[in-house]
Amino acid sequence: MKNVKLPNVYLQMRIDKLKEEDKKTRKECNMNYYIKFNGTTIKKPTGITLMIKDWDNVKKKVRSNASVKTKNYETKLIKKMNDFDTYVLNLSINKKVINRTAIDDFFDDNVSKDFFTFYVNFVKQKSNVKLNPLSKSTIGKYNNTLVVFKEFLKKKKALDFGDISVKMITDFDNYLYKKGLHINSVYNYHKNLRTVLKEAVKLKESSSSPYFFFVPTKGENKTERIPLTEKEVISIANLKLENENRALGIYKDFLLFYCYTGCRFTEIFTIEKTGFTKDEFKYIDAKDNTTKVKPMNIKAWALIIKYSAKSKNNFVFPKRSNSKVNEKIKDVAKLAKIDKYVITHLGRHTLATNMRENGDPIEDIASVLGQKKIETSLIYAKPSKKNLLRAVNNLYRTKEVA
Repeated sequence: MKNVKLPNVYLQMRIDKLKEEDKKTRKECNMNYYIKFNGTTIKKPTGITLMIKDWDNVKKKVRSNASVKTKNYETKLIKKMNDFDTYVLNLSINKKVINRTAIDDFFDDNVSKDFFTFYVNFVKQKSNVKLNPLSKSTIGKYNNTLVVFKEFLKKKKALDFGDISVKMITDFDNYLYKKGLHINSVYNYHKNLRTVLKEAVKLKESSSSPYFFFVPTKGENKTERIPLTEKEVISIANLKLENENRALGIYKDFLLFYCYTGCRFTEIFTIEKTGFTKDEFKYIDAKDNTTKVKPMNIKAWALIIKYSAKSKNNFVFPKRSNSKVNEKIKDVAKLAKIDKYVITHLGRHTLATNMRENGDPIEDIASVLGQKKIETSLIYAKPSKKNLLRAVNNLYRTKEVA
């Protein structure tokens, strides 16, 4: 049989292609396969990034002192190259054509797939499963994460898995903080991206996730939400907005309604003008998308009456975006001289904690919040230091026997 020169494949990290400023700051770089064939060199992404310090670009191999994780990645990459050698050898033995198309067929079967398409399909699939499907609010959070990620990428239409590097995730992290987001919000954006990329690796749509190497700018832990005290809620209610601050009036009312009722963000926008009495109102639960009834106090009822009179459709409150409401209620809190991280969901924590402060049973708190598990309600209804101190001081009050 006539000797046939088969393609030669090797690995390379193109550090020389990095910009000078990136060479000083970047800790990792994308790995690529290079296939030499018929006088040309074909580049194929591996979908894997390795730490620059772990790679010997002269010997084109991982250094002996590299981490175990990096060596495991190298094993995967070498296996792929060995599989390619076997593939082209079989083509040659079976007298099949070895050309660019044949090479593309081998390398493009599990790399360079569009991340955006996978992300959308992931959310759709997880929303339709019978066991523990994603709630409407969680779907909204996943969709919002994708919107913001695309904004960061300047509305790029497609994104290969192989192009998602640690640097990209780190830059996205910095982008979120520059938008003025709190560490809790940034954490949630990363959590959604990390979950999707982990699923992609699991399904072998991607060879690795950059989150294996990612180190958050401000740490990985969320900060504790400190509920508003009853006194702080009253100070917001008594806050007078004048002149340029008058436009904050609707957001002040939103914040108060969240604190009075413990609703989740989207739930107040499902209250219809025909769906309430003086003591309760109907709403659509953001978790299971069912209609439920929630009790309300006279102050919450007054807000419903106020906005029902203004509304030009069937719903009580005018819709606003979550980001806009959270931005404006922070301004309201500042004007009320409240130095806390205030978002709409804090109203839920506030109601639960203040009910517990007033001695209401945890079962009642769970019922008002619409929660089935008492354990979940305990996360919201946290005892104050003042009450804990009073509790321990009330012990052993009986007089000692002489």
